[in-house]
Amino acid sequence: MSATEDIFLDVDLTVPEAAEQLAKALGFELRSEETGLFLVRHQESAHVSGKLSVNYLADPEPEAPDAIDRYPLLWSLHRKGVPNWPAQMRAAREVFDEVVRALRWPALLTHDAEVAVADWSADRGLREFPADTPTDSELLVS
Repeated sequence: MSATEDIFLDVDLTVPEAAEQLAKALGFELRSEETGLFLVRHQESAHVSGKLSVNYLADPEPEAPDAIDRYPLLWSLHRKGVPNWPAQMRAAREVFDEVVRALRWPALLTHDAEVAVADWSADRGLREFPADTPTDSELLVS
């Protein structure tokens, strides 16, 4: 099974509307495929792509709070080519930073939707989390 880097987005847009804005602002190609909407970009160092969807991982009635539940959209990114998880995370971090800088949408970057890497909101600014911080940590849900 391959690992993904996931960017959760808190924006009041439909998936197609958000995909259009992301593609335009970040220089991604928007592809509509049978399985959903994908954003693809060829960079010098890597081919980065990912499916943008409704956050199907969110629990509408969670027993325990989890940061991912607050985000209506999910962009699961991966880097094509030879598996290189550190390079994949660097590529996802670049995309996360671009989202924050260009669109100023509240966002949460995670590894495999379980480990929080960083988040941003206009209220708090950028927060980077210690390694292996789970998305249900008090750092994120309080």
